[in-house]
Amino acid sequence: MSLHSIFFGALAAVVATAWMGVGCAKDHPDKPVKIIVPYTPGGQADLAVRIIAEKFTASLGKSFVVLNLPGSSGIAAMNSALAAPADGYTIAYVDAGHWAINVALNPKLPYDPEKDFVPIGLFGETTGLFL
Repeated sequence: MSLHSIFFGALAAVVATAWMGVGCAKDHPDKPVKIIVPYTPGGQADLAVRIIAEKFTASLGKSFVVLNLPGSSGIAAMNSALAAPADGYTIAYVDAGHWAINVALNPKLPYDPEKDFVPIGLFGETTGLFL
């Protein structure tokens, strides 16, 4: 199984789950779906999300737009996602940095990952080695 298959399958589950809460109308989405990425364009996460956004746009005939909001350890991106209406038209890509590490390093975050957001699916897994 290729990495692309894993990513597409995972995002399909994420998008389907998000839309189930909004309703399963045939014309949904009827406006662009925004995917917030807390990294600069061209990086690993950004490229993976862009590939998936392109595939969903092509297969559903609806726009999926990637919005890069880098900086501040992802806090700006998370604030943007928090400010968006909970209508299924905004999805945030997050990782351990935004969910756990920021909480441990900054107890005065302007958001609480456990109370302010609802995880809707797994995008992918990676391993890393820090030297």
